[in-house]
Amino acid sequence: MWEKIYFFVIAAILAITHAGAQEAGLVEKLQLGFEELKLTRTFPSYLNETLRQLAVPHFFRRSDPIDVGFVNEQTYGDKAICSICYAAANFLIFERRNNVPLEVIALEAAAVCVLLGIEDAEVCTGVIDLNLPIFAYLVDADESLQGERICDVILQKSGCNQTTFEWSIDIPEGQTVSRKNPSNPESTFNILQISDFHYDPLYMQGKTKACTRPVCCQSDQEDGDASEGTACGYWSEYNNVDASEVLVDESIRKANEFDFEYVYFTGDIVTHRVWSTSVENNTRDMKLIFRKMKSAFSGKPIYPILGNHEPTPLNEFAIGDDVDAALNTDWLYQLIISEFSTWLPKSAKQEIKRGGYYSVSPREGFRIIALNSNVAYTMNWWLIHNDTDPFGQLTWLAQTLKEAEERGEIVHILSHIPSGKADLLQVWSREYHRIIERFSNTIAAQFNGHTHKDQFMVYHSSANVSEAINIAINGASVICDKSNPSFKIINVDHENFDVIDTQEWTFNLTEANLAEDAIPDWYKLYSFRESFGTRSLAHEEFSELLPKMAANHNLLDDYHKFRYRNSDVAMESGCDNSCKKNYLCEIATSQVGDSTQCDILSKIFDQNV
Repeated sequence: MWEKIYFFVIAAILAITHAGAQEAGLVEKLQLGFEELKLTRTFPSYLNETLRQLAVPHFFRRSDPIDVGFVNEQTYGDKAICSICYAAANFLIFERRNNVPLEVIALEAAAVCVLLGIEDAEVCTGVIDLNLPIFAYLVDADESLQGERICDVILQKSGCNQTTFEWSIDIPEGQTVSRKNPSNPESTFNILQISDFHYDPLYMQGKTKACTRPVCCQSDQEDGDASEGTACGYWSEYNNVDASEVLVDESIRKANEFDFEYVYFTGDIVTHRVWSTSVENNTRDMKLIFRKMKSAFSGKPIYPILGNHEPTPLNEFAIGDDVDAALNTDWLYQLIISEFSTWLPKSAKQEIKRGGYYSVSPREGFRIIALNSNVAYTMNWWLIHNDTDPFGQLTWLAQTLKEAEERGEIVHILSHIPSGKADLLQVWSREYHRIIERFSNTIAAQFNGHTHKDQFMVYHSSANVSEAINIAINGASVICDKSNPSFKIINVDHENFDVIDTQEWTFNLTEANLAEDAIPDWYKLYSFRESFGTRSLAHEEFSELLPKMAANHNLLDDYHKFRYRNSDVAMESGCDNSCKKNYLCEIATSQVGDSTQCDILSKIFDQNV
């Protein structure tokens, strides 16, 4: 009996991302079958075929922006998906409250995961075992919890909206201050931005890069065939592969050839082997990479932020003071404090303990604010528990910026997930944008990671939609992920701390794997100022640049090349007009759900096709 019930329940949950593509009759049949199951506690036979049609292979895999356009990702929605999720989640809550053992749920969920082609047995079992205790805790902690709230968080970008997520923070009154002196390209210093290592301690040359798991080229997988082109190379591979230790070492070695005063590490050290993460494994790998950077960079201050892969299970940053020790994220915050205590003042250490964010002033007139935006990621289950300004972080951010404004400081903000990314909680993204607008002249620039792509994102005034008010720069990644590995050198004005230029450094992965005994042929892919014709990356430059990019499609061709660091796979795939328009929207969408700039630039683009 239990096996049949959980077969349906878990299958329905896993099928929700796929159901919208099916005929309406199939969805209705699923809903009817679910209602019959609730009433009779008997599994209707007609659901067998329905479930087979709703197979969702590789449910946990990364999607790639080459294949999934940004606009489609952001606007995709289907109320049928939400209806199925609501019914399934409510049934699962009911079963938890009726004391069905978690072990039973886990076993049956793993069996269904394999049957539906989600992953193999080891991957399915690992992911379920890691996440199920959190779900149980959330149900137990809130007697009023309903499935609608669960689905409206995790499926926000699919249009689920039965729950109202509405709150606001108090932002200090006033207008953003006038800027200091104009940027001076002749008086600058450099910052290294390096991001998203996704170091794989199990990477092994010669293993297959054509495996069926989320991460290939691992020591416990099958050997590849060099004659068929399936053997993993020495450095890494483009698809479904994390960074080898030699790639990590080489990236750090090359970066250290440059002259820079600070390092911005914008998150994600841990591998995509998401089915076997643990506090012990994550701690080991993070310490290894942190210590490699500290050793190579000779005591230069490193300012890190956490990525969504750092906790275990991934994405899960516990919210609440009463969370069980086995589930909270305190160990992760303490790790950051211990590894970077040399550069962090006492006040920063206290802030990190509250939620993984902090502020530091490395020189007079200059402040760095490091945020934990992962807490607002819709795949963070803890938002179901409490979504209102988690950790009080946004309130703290607004107050910290106010204090910086009063002291005449200029600020750089580090944040792993870009604020316009569609899977950040929409209300959090909106409140964040309000803060950026209020203090736009105090904030010289923002720095992101997460996407593994060389991108930038422009913030606009709500009162004057043609006025750019801030800029966020993505550090791309060491992991390849359809791109060549890279890091950035950020050139900053000595006086007003505007970004004058960025330079992206990379090498061709295919060529490097063919000459594994040689040092890769690193080269400067581009200078932002030279390629896009700006005087600097001060935000006022982008009021003109974005319309220019919409009209001049050659600039969007360059953007595609830079975005993937001139990789073989990206250049072969190319970027058609739909792709280019998506890029424009990606650049101009700094607030989840706000398509204002996308619509404006799309019209300019269409007029110049």
